[in-house]
Amino acid sequence: MTEYTTDTVRSKRCAKSSLLNYVSCRDSTEMRPILAPLSSSENHKPNGYSSLLNANVVVLDSTHTSDTTIKLANSSASFSLISHDPDEVRSGFGENSNVLPAESLRVMLVQIFIPFLIAGFGMVGAGLVLDKVQNWDYFTNVAGVYTVIPPLLGLKGNLEMTLAARLSTLANMGYIDIDSKKSFLSHVGGNMLISQCLASTIGCITSLVAISIDAIETGELKMQQYLLLTSSSVATAALSSFILDAIMVAVILTSRRYGINPDNVATPIAASLGDITTIGLLAGIGSGLHTVIHHIVWLGPIVSFLFLALVPIWIFLASRHAYTAQALKTTFIPVLGAMFISTGAGFILNTAVKTYSDIAVFQPIINGVGGNLVAIQASRIATSLHQVCIMGTLPSSHPSICINPFSVYFGKDSHSRSIRVLMLMVVPGHVIFIYTTSYVSTGRDVLSLAFVAVYLFSAMLQVSILLYVATIITYLVWKLKYDPDNFTIPSLTALGDLLGIGLLFITFIFLQFLESPVEFINMS
Repeated sequence: MTEYTTDTVRSKRCAKSSLLNYVSCRDSTEMRPILAPLSSSENHKPNGYSSLLNANVVVLDSTHTSDTTIKLANSSASFSLISHDPDEVRSGFGENSNVLPAESLRVMLVQIFIPFLIAGFGMVGAGLVLDKVQNWDYFTNVAGVYTVIPPLLGLKGNLEMTLAARLSTLANMGYIDIDSKKSFLSHVGGNMLISQCLASTIGCITSLVAISIDAIETGELKMQQYLLLTSSSVATAALSSFILDAIMVAVILTSRRYGINPDNVATPIAASLGDITTIGLLAGIGSGLHTVIHHIVWLGPIVSFLFLALVPIWIFLASRHAYTAQALKTTFIPVLGAMFISTGAGFILNTAVKTYSDIAVFQPIINGVGGNLVAIQASRIATSLHQVCIMGTLPSSHPSICINPFSVYFGKDSHSRSIRVLMLMVVPGHVIFIYTTSYVSTGRDVLSLAFVAVYLFSAMLQVSILLYVATIITYLVWKLKYDPDNFTIPSLTALGDLLGIGLLFITFIFLQFLESPVEFINMS
């Protein structure tokens, strides 16, 4: 039986003049958590609270089931202790309080649009790299490469944006503080280990699914090509995960230091760097292995074995911390499910690129922008729910999971406002990105107006669907008592991949039907 005590909190009989500094929780392991503030203010520290009287303290166990409530008199503050484990406690200051300062439209626009532009140019770079390397021997001679590209891009997007969302939430909750070495290493290190576990495992599964699709389509087994595909996929996933994780930690710490909401910054940068890093590593590793594998036949299996052999070690280390152990359990299934959805996108790309070679350069852009924007929204909603609600309950502003689209897009709450801000970015963002791609590739404007118009319509349709689905899924996952930071972003970015490449393929088919083909000349 867990024993809950309150330090500097008097008993209910004499609580009228008491102060709440922190609530401690002792279980059989004698672990004691500190109630961390949700305010982004520098003045709020885990042990430095002002008078918070008459608080309702809801203590939850590791399954997020309400265990006990401590009532303090003479205040309207409400604290919810909501942690994945009893040795780390988060707090929420009640539904009607502003835990983080409300963002003005100008602040929101600046904080989101600048990273969005940076992210977009990363996607442009990824598209240009893919367009250049599609004629390399590795991409033309190894079966299943195009099938693994969207799942690998989606995997990196899922892992890094999920990591960014988790760390952003922890940062906003006051848990990530570089001054506290133990807390910093346990949270950041544990989350990086989760990414390594998932990257190697899902990278291997992705290649196996692509191999199965190719074997069924062709009716033959190309063992040497399949070994090469598997080793390059696993190595790419693991190495890019490590590089991007380190960058994400730096971005989030920098954001917190300068008073920027990491939810607005971390996910778009994760999305952009994930694409270009993954495509670059896949091209480099795959081509390098392709060059030597004919002479060193077992090099591919050795590479795969080395990365996969480390997975049990990463799992053991991640499991030592209760929060990351819980995240490890709940993240694998969503990321695996997202991989299968993205494999459908890979199948469409593999089919489309045979007819429309220029489609490769746009695929990272339309998929990246859609996934980027929906990840921002999902991360913002998740952080808000962590701050103001007990897991399993919905805020009074959104008491129902089923929300009509009009209120989602045109409501007066902060989430509807952020949706409108994100929608405003779609057209100018895509115009900048596709024309930049055109000029960098050819030195001139080679896009027909018909293509631009149909492409932008497809992009708007994709993002509008994703943002509505994000609202529904995030509230649904929270209602089911799962952490949205782990569950929603993988499924949403995978859906973005499927919608993006599907709508892009339809765009090319439609333009061909109108006899107004995409005028991308000499892209290679």
